[in-house]
Amino acid sequence: MADRIVTIGASGKMYTQPLAAVQGEADFQPGEDNIVFVFDDGAYQRFYVLASSYTTTSDHRLIFKSATGKPDLLTRGSGVRIIGSSNSAFKAFLPYCELYGMKFSTTGTSTANGIQFDNGGYNCLAKNCISYDCHNSGFYAAFGCNGSKFINCLSFGNEDGFINYATSTDIYFYNCVALNNTTTGFFTVTDARSTIKNSYSGGNGTGYDNSGTITLTTSFSSDGSESTSIKTIASCNFIISTAGSENLEIQTGSSLLSYGTDLQSDAIYNLTDDILGTARQSVPCVGAFEYVASSTVINNSFGSGFSGWGCKKRGWF
Repeated sequence: MADRIVTIGASGKMYTQPLAAVQGEADFQPGEDNIVFVFDDGAYQRFYVLASSYTTTSDHRLIFKSATGKPDLLTRGSGVRIIGSSNSAFKAFLPYCELYGMKFSTTGTSTANGIQFDNGGYNCLAKNCISYDCHNSGFYAAFGCNGSKFINCLSFGNEDGFINYATSTDIYFYNCVALNNTTTGFFTVTDARSTIKNSYSGGNGTGYDNSGTITLTTSFSSDGSESTSIKTIASCNFIISTAGSENLEIQTGSSLLSYGTDLQSDAIYNLTDDILGTARQSVPCVGAFEYVASSTVINNSFGSGFSGWGCKKRGWF
């Protein structure tokens, strides 16, 4: 068994746009595990996946990813960017779709989301993804999306950060950060269930706005909503927390540092690394980024033996 690799990029690739790739590829063939769409860095038009296009299962998934499965930086305007206008940047209407290391935004004025798992998009996953400047929410789970997960994700500058609109279902948010969103950081509609672990909501209209059932584990806010412990944005010590210029890596002295719950053996998702691939510590940081001081840098141009300072994962490595 093997994965089918589909390449997307400006030149020399199989497709130049993701919608053409999704519509141009055939359904799973005998002997295939997953269909993996790999993007070169660059800006791309919005795309969606319909239930009639592919027969996905837990053993046959659609995977959309940057080359590394991680974003290049925790900021706007670089890396793999999917840009919507009057429609969401990405929609999945079928189960077992996974996104890794990509950025999503919209330019229109209608209610468009960054990532939207729509009706039928159950057991979907967004990991190491960033949504920003969306007129509706950065990350949205609609009705029928039971079991979908948002892991190591950042949502900033949107109308809402993360929305669980999946009534009578369970949605999971692990090590996510919602910052500088106009209305809410995390919203759970009536009859929906949200499990939120190791996450932070700061500078939003409301940190956690809950009409359904919300379970919070070592998750915090700047306003104390849902009776979370207050951690001010300043205490989080992000590199840049200013609206419009966010860089949500944390620095030494952050109140989020080594304050989380170990999720490496979590029953729903075994979370062992951060948004940039750094191994999580036994007492991990809250949020998408793991700060590790004076560590050996691995998987970069300096090689394995370089003793770094400050933080082991930086955009320049």
